[in-house]
Amino acid sequence: MIETSYIICSTGRSGSSLLCTTLRHLGSYGRPKEYFHENIIKTYDHQDDAQKFQDYLSEVLSQGTTSNGIFGVKMHWDQLRGFLKLARKYLGFSGKTDQEILAKVFPNTRFIYIWRRNLIKQAISTEIAIQTGQWVKNQEIQQSEPTQKLVFKPLNLYRCKQALEIRNQKWEKFFEQNSSDFYEIVYEDFIESFENTIIELIDFLDIQPLPARDQIKMLIERQSNHINEKWYHYYSYIPENLLKIYDQTKLLAHKSYARLTKELAQIKTVHPQSESNTDLSLSQVDKREIDIRWTKT
Repeated sequence: MIETSYIICSTGRSGSSLLCTTLRHLGSYGRPKEYFHENIIKTYDHQDDAQKFQDYLSEVLSQGTTSNGIFGVKMHWDQLRGFLKLARKYLGFSGKTDQEILAKVFPNTRFIYIWRRNLIKQAISTEIAIQTGQWVKNQEIQQSEPTQKLVFKPLNLYRCKQALEIRNQKWEKFFEQNSSDFYEIVYEDFIESFENTIIELIDFLDIQPLPARDQIKMLIERQSNHINEKWYHYYSYIPENLLKIYDQTKLLAHKSYARLTKELAQIKTVHPQSESNTDLSLSQVDKREIDIRWTKT
């Protein structure tokens, strides 16, 4: 039986994996994981089978709960929205508020909000993880180092930074609208005061006994290295207004191409005989993307 639940409210590369791994390793403070990853949400949404989702939820509640009745789960903002959508669709919660649903599914819900001050460094960490496919480096598991060449893509970093900022704002608005009490963890402070943060968090959750400091182990290695610092240095030289203008121009170009494609398809449908008489074809439309790359001189 679940006595206390908590949701780790996060964004990618915010230190949430370190937090979850640490709590799971302690053994008595829930087993938080991304049980509602976007891929899982999509699978159950497309299956359109209420019983399968209900069975999966029961399994999650069992797996995420330690023997003393503490349940933990980690959710990024989009994962929360996806879970609430499925809860309304399959669990009979249509018309219920977000807070009502969470309180019903996760008894005595508490919230932990983890975020990162330096969004550019967070975006760089995200981009490197995407390019390497390595999201976590666990000290207890032997992992080979990525060998592929990494490419500095400032537009990707700019877009990621904007997305992170929006999701942080959404989390904060969620807490405000629901008058939710939450424990706040800032990544940069968490790394500097690791054991104290874990103890203070568990105290906030009102779980006894508190762990001893020597029980708290940092099992995930920091993946930041000279490449992260180099990219951060490169990015600092590029005016963000320039990236914003380029991003908007690129988006406009994609929309224009899509509109042209649609219009050409309509012309061929209405006047099929014109296809052999016109020199205009989609293959002549240059839609190659410009990729900004930084060349060190």
